[in-house]
Amino acid sequence: SKLNGYLGLVGLNRTTNEFYISSKSSPQGPYADMVVDLVEKLGAERKLKLKNYLKANDVTLVFEVIKYKEDPHIIKYDKDKLILLSIVENTINFKDRDYEEVIELSNKLNLECKEKLVVLNNWEEFKAFYKECMKEDIYDIEGEHIEGLVIECENGFIVKLKMPYYNYWKKMRGTIERYKKGNENALDGL
Repeated sequence: SKLNGYLGLVGLNRTTNEFYISSKSSPQGPYADMVVDLVEKLGAERKLKLKNYLKANDVTLVFEVIKYKEDPHIIKYDKDKLILLSIVENTINFKDRDYEEVIELSNKLNLECKEKLVVLNNWEEFKAFYKECMKEDIYDIEGEHIEGLVIECENGFIVKLKMPYYNYWKKMRGTIERYKKGNENALDGL
C-alpha cells in the first residue's frame, strides 16, 4: 500500500563518508531537513549499520517519510516514520534490489518497510483487482485508510493507484481552498 508522505533518499557521499540525504526534489530545505532529523533519531548504532550497508553495497535507500506534525497529509498518522521502500543501485541504468533484501535490511535496522499486498499473475487478475479497489464504497484496505497502491510490474514499470477515499478528500481540500480564496462557485455541485 502507498503511505501518505513524501519520498526521502539516503545515500553515502563517498568523498566525505557522510550521509547524503535528500527529499525527492532537493538536498536542501525543510523536507530534506525532516529526513535528516529522522535519520539522526535512529541513534548511533543503527546509523553505523546504515552507513556500513551503504558503503558496502553502493546503493541509495528510498523511504516514505512521515512527519505527522510538520507535514500533515490527508491520511492521518500518530507518529513520525521512515518506511523503507526500495534499495536502488547507484548506476546510470535504474536497478533496484529484490524485495527480500528490502525486508532483510529493514529488519536489520529495525525500521518498517513496504508491504506486499497481493500478487497479480495476469491482466485479468489485475482488472478484477482494480475494479474492486475503485468501487466508491471502498475507502480502506485491511481496515486502514490508505493513499493508494503502488503497482510494480515484472518489467520494472511502476505506477501509483490512488484510492477513492484519498481522491475524494483531496478534491474536497482543493474545493475548500478555492472557496476560502473567494471563489463563490467552488462549492457548486457538491
